[in-house]
Amino acid sequence: MDLSPKGLKDLARTPSGVKVIRYSAVSAFGVVMTVTLFTAINFVHLSSSGHGTLVSDHHVRPWVSNVLSVGLTTIPTYYLNRAWVWGKRGRSHLGKEVLPFWIFSFAGLGLSTLFVALANGGKSGKVTLAHQLVLVIAQLAGFGFLWIARFFVLDKFMFGKGHVPHDGVDDAAHDLLTHTSADA
Repeated sequence: MDLSPKGLKDLARTPSGVKVIRYSAVSAFGVVMTVTLFTAINFVHLSSSGHGTLVSDHHVRPWVSNVLSVGLTTIPTYYLNRAWVWGKRGRSHLGKEVLPFWIFSFAGLGLSTLFVALANGGKSGKVTLAHQLVLVIAQLAGFGFLWIARFFVLDKFMFGKGHVPHDGVDDAAHDLLTHTSADA
C-alpha cells in the first residue's frame, strides 16, 4: 500500500478510502464527545458530601464519569456508523445490530474504565487539570486497543452483510484492510 501523500489522496477517492475516512471521522467525533463529557463530569462540584462508591469529596469518581460519558456517546456514534459509514437505513435490528454494537462499545467501556481506575490510583476528591490529562490518556488507551477490531466486526458481521451499501464501499473497505495487513 502506498502511504505517500499522493497514494493516500488516491486512496481517499476510492470507495474503500471513503469508508475508512467516514469511520475515522465518526470515531473522532465520538472521542471528542466522550472526552468532553468525561472532563465536564469530573469537574462538576456536587453539593453532597462524604465518600461513597460513586462520589468522593463533592466530586463524581472518575470511573463513574467514564461510564456516563461512554454510555451517552454510544447512542449517536451507533447511528452515525450505521447510516453514514455503512449506508444502512430503516429500523435497526436489535439482535444483529444494536446489541452487538453496544456489547462491543461496553467492552471498550470496561477496558477504558479499568485503565481510568488504574490511572486514578485511588485518588479521591477534586481532579486537577494535570490529573485529568492522565485520566483522558488512560481512557483513550482503553478504547484504542479495540478501534481497529471494531471496524472489522461492524463491517463483516453487523452492517456489511445484506444491505445495499452506498457508493459500493463495503467490499472495497475489506479489500483495503486485507491488502494493508498482507502488504505490511
